[in-house]
Amino acid sequence: MLLGHAPERGAEDAEDETAVPAGVPARGGADAASRDAIAEALAPFLAGDPGAAGPVVDDLVGRGWVAADPNDELALTEAGTRARAALLERVAGTRRLLVQGISDEEYLATVDVLRRKAENLERAAR
Repeated sequence: MLLGHAPERGAEDAEDETAVPAGVPARGGADAASRDAIAEALAPFLAGDPGAAGPVVDDLVGRGWVAADPNDELALTEAGTRARAALLERVAGTRRLLVQGISDEEYLATVDVLRRKAENLERAAR
């Protein structure tokens, strides 16, 4: 369900509210990732600059939400997993609030217009 709406849509539009960017470990252990891998995964959210992820990761380490394993790979700690779950609950609540009184038709029309605007910008940037 996307933002509280469950209209028909293609797989490319599907959104998992619990997903994290590819390369960012969701839990400790086998899901650990290097700082470089995390920086690359976060880059699209940080103006495309993987270097901007360093302070973000350092903040997460400082909060005790992320820790390095013996191979210096990072993963969420138990506290990080709890913080992530709390954040996902807040995001879901905000999404429900945002779509109150908006029909599926209106929502899909808005998404379509925004998609086309993004395509126009991408085309102009080439």
